[in-house]
Amino acid sequence: MALQHARDPHNLVDSDYGEFTLEIEQFLSDDRSQPHRPAHWVAEQAATGLAFRIALDGMNSALATRKYASDTIKNTVKSLKQKLSWMRQILPTLANAAILIPFGMDRDIPDKYAQVKDYGDTANTYWLTVRAQPLYAPVLAGCDELAGLLATYDSARATQIAADGEYGQRQNEKDTGRAAHHDCERRIFNWYVSYYPDAQDEYWEQTPWGKATGEPSVQFPAPVNLMFDQMRTMFSWQAVPQATKYELVVTDSESLEETTYTTASNKQSVELSQGDYSAKVRALRDSTPQEVSDWSVEIPVVIEFAAPGNLKYNPGQKEFSWDAVVSQTALLYQLVQQGAFEDIYLGTDTTFQHEVVGGGKFRIRAANDETSSWGEWSAWLAVSA
Repeated sequence: MALQHARDPHNLVDSDYGEFTLEIEQFLSDDRSQPHRPAHWVAEQAATGLAFRIALDGMNSALATRKYASDTIKNTVKSLKQKLSWMRQILPTLANAAILIPFGMDRDIPDKYAQVKDYGDTANTYWLTVRAQPLYAPVLAGCDELAGLLATYDSARATQIAADGEYGQRQNEKDTGRAAHHDCERRIFNWYVSYYPDAQDEYWEQTPWGKATGEPSVQFPAPVNLMFDQMRTMFSWQAVPQATKYELVVTDSESLEETTYTTASNKQSVELSQGDYSAKVRALRDSTPQEVSDWSVEIPVVIEFAAPGNLKYNPGQKEFSWDAVVSQTALLYQLVQQGAFEDIYLGTDTTFQHEVVGGGKFRIRAANDETSSWGEWSAWLAVSA
């Protein structure tokens, strides 16, 4: 097999650990495991090893699907920006620059993917209302292509969102499968330790664990079960025994800008703008020299909705109002007050009557509670008493 003598298999990366499960299975099936083969653990080791490898394949498949969808989105956005740029140049030749205003194209084309999509949706919505007019006949075919690009983006985005959920589920299954095999493997290892307590015994050479090469290494595995709760804007992961702190790195997938958070707990609150991100975490222990674990499995994070714009409060009408988010999947708006335990408003409208007593700060975001997608928060709005 590819791996031999992994005396601390908990430190192996997942792909190598999969090979290690096969090495253990092979060891238990041949004469190397005699004369003290633990027959009562052979079947369970093979079963838990297979379950882990299947779960790992499922996780990697979901990750590949998401990457394909992300690449499709990237290429489609590039084509969208080219098409929108062409429309901004060609349409004024039919009349004058004012023709761009109802298309929503009198402003620069944005850079972020979701904002480009919203920009394109606005332009296409108006285009569908005027495309039959004789004025637009010279550009009919070219402008009609916009709808197809938007449909491709929507399809890839839906695939990406589904793959995100699938990836999270498969990652949890992989972690559970690895833990189950780890428990079985440690029992088998300790079984052999009871017969060969000397870590330098020559017998260990023929096992997957090998002889100890010095002082026993301290078990300090990478954190597992990293996840992001969008509603609470909270990263969390399974605590690592003996770790004194953690480093969480969140990377913007477009700009590749990294932000590092250091925390003593296995949770970290992070508010993200609309966009695509990845995140990973590692454990550290204060010692001399400092001990650092491997990085966790990297997870994707997608903030689907931009912040609702133009949040304001009309004291005369005692009413909050805001602009609707341009998205067919945004179902709710959540309005909160700084320091308040409960939401001020959670619903589908873009206005809400509420008397502000004593003043305060308020902000809002869009959400789809069916898919657990919660968007970017708006800036705080200060309201005087």
